[in-house]
Amino acid sequence: MLMNNLPSTMYTIHQGASLVFLRRWFAGGRAAIEAAPQRSCRLVLITGASSGIGLAAAREIVRLRLARVCIACRRPELGAIVAADIRRELGADETDIFAAEEPLDLASLACVRRFAEAFCWRHRRLHVLLNNAGIMACPEALTEDGFESQLAVNHLGHFLLTRLLLGPLRRANGARVVTVSSKAHEWGSICWDNLNLSGGKYTPFKAYSQSKLANVLFTRALASKFEAIAS
Repeated sequence: MLMNNLPSTMYTIHQGASLVFLRRWFAGGRAAIEAAPQRSCRLVLITGASSGIGLAAAREIVRLRLARVCIACRRPELGAIVAADIRRELGADETDIFAAEEPLDLASLACVRRFAEAFCWRHRRLHVLLNNAGIMACPEALTEDGFESQLAVNHLGHFLLTRLLLGPLRRANGARVVTVSSKAHEWGSICWDNLNLSGGKYTPFKAYSQSKLANVLFTRALASKFEAIAS
């Protein structure tokens, strides 16, 4: 099985650290890739890149001409507008930053599967998957799949997306999976017997903290699993 350094390249970072981490990784230092491909060949997929941390990360990567960026959004037309704005602002072209044509709604596992299938069909390699999209402190709600909304969007959707994109990640030299978490994970706990926090157990921040802790646990487990396979 071709692993291409994936075992040791899983990261969970707190909100606000994305740009620092990515800049270090592309530029060199502890997070550098040995024998990295030319920057024009690198591809970064960012979820939720139409605003906030995702948008700032996309703009910085393009500004420094570190890699090509694919923006994944629930509304592809919004992603296309954002990509066009960045191209106009930085004098970039459509090979530098573009929006995925398929919508990515992390609240729908079926939508995640459709997105991943389309992405894998178009792109053989993926060098960085930045799991950034998320929601915070929302009123209690269930997704179409029956999961609490914050756990579904912040964790389960990204969990499935990462799993389905392992093919392109394995084919890239030194690929990275970066998951944006939050300091709120320190106050979180996983309610294994009641993940939806139903029966009056739900509070917006409790659900959010649970989802952010799930991000951390998932990333650590993913790294451990691939390290074990490679050893």
